[in-house]
Amino acid sequence: MRFNSKRISTIVFESVLIIFSVLLALFLSELRNIQKEEALKEKALLNIRSELANNQLILGDRLKTHIEIRDNVRDLLKSGITPIITDSLFSGELGFDIFYFTSSGSIAPELLKDAAWNAAQNANIISTFPYEIILAVSNAYDSQNLVEFRIIELVKFILTDRETLDKDQINKTLIILRDYFSELVANEEYLNIQYELALEEMDKRTDE
Repeated sequence: MRFNSKRISTIVFESVLIIFSVLLALFLSELRNIQKEEALKEKALLNIRSELANNQLILGDRLKTHIEIRDNVRDLLKSGITPIITDSLFSGELGFDIFYFTSSGSIAPELLKDAAWNAAQNANIISTFPYEIILAVSNAYDSQNLVEFRIIELVKFILTDRETLDKDQINKTLIILRDYFSELVANEEYLNIQYELALEEMDKRTDE
């Protein structure tokens, strides 16, 4: 059986062309996937940075209030508690009035957010971040979770603990509050440092 060399060349060329077309399609598909993943990563990083920066602003306002309360409770314990002050402390509808110690209308008017971080975790985008950013951002959100937990504990104590509802236990209540707010302020100051480190690490990458 005789083979036509021209026919063989055509078959070989067409085969090569088909293989090349398939490989090119696979390459372009992979390239599009990489570009899509990169775009998702950049968007996630931008959202997380924005969330952390906004949380830091919220934390700054909180710190002012909590430092004010801590210092005023300390001063009252040093100066002594009179019956008039005791009556003022229990003038609120809910019993003990924590706002006696601050001009602010809330202990934590706005919650610290973690939606951007959770979204990146759920979409498994975090694994594409540089290790240094993962470490810095994780530390920031872990510290943030601790602060929010302490806030919840504090609110529970103020609203539900029997001692805070008992005028006769006012001195003990104030000592507990002083310690609560001292620890909370320390946690928040540490959190602020973690925010700074995380934002600095993320900005490093932007500058590169």
